[in-house]
Amino acid sequence: ASFCRMRPSVSGSTSLMLLALSFSDAFTTPKLTPSRLPFTWRTRPPAGLLSPGRSSVLYTQQQQQQQQQQQASASVMPSKRQPRKRSMKGFYVRPSKALEVGGGFFVPGLEGWRLPVAGGLFFAVCLAVNHLASLEVAIGQTITEAIGAIAVLTLILQGLFRRQLDMAAKSGELFADVLERQRVAFVDEQFERDYVESDAFESVGWMVETLLNI
Repeated sequence: ASFCRMRPSVSGSTSLMLLALSFSDAFTTPKLTPSRLPFTWRTRPPAGLLSPGRSSVLYTQQQQQQQQQQQASASVMPSKRQPRKRSMKGFYVRPSKALEVGGGFFVPGLEGWRLPVAGGLFFAVCLAVNHLASLEVAIGQTITEAIGAIAVLTLILQGLFRRQLDMAAKSGELFADVLERQRVAFVDEQFERDYVESDAFESVGWMVETLLNI
């Protein structure tokens, strides 16, 4: 009976002690704010010190601040512009093309096959004058003149071959032009013939219909 009488007092004292301890923890435990945390904890706080909700909020705030700082620094830095590539036109795109067609620009009247033939004839005249002007013809000079004559002949033949190609191309263009004209004339004639025939059939039909109506 005495034990039963003392039990409520023990439970009441225990509850009072627990209440006092909770109040003392609330007043003595400091709040873990970002300013009071160490520097390493501010960027990524330990999971055991803060509650999961508060730690995630602080971490997202730090991430947003870092992103804003990076964007601000990127806007301050000067942008590197890529140099524009200049579009080159004409003969400067491929210098060899200028060398190939340069004779037509610097020597008027010697375009195409005329320049090789004129050059070959000029060197042939030079070789003949050199051979006739020399008093004694040595073996070395004879060999040199023979090589020069072969080169001159090759140059002249090359020019003549190019002339034949140019003439064939021109004749092909003329032949194609003639064929095109003939085709156009044939189409026009056929169209006119069909138109006349259709007109005649229409006239005959109209006459027959008129006679039947009478």
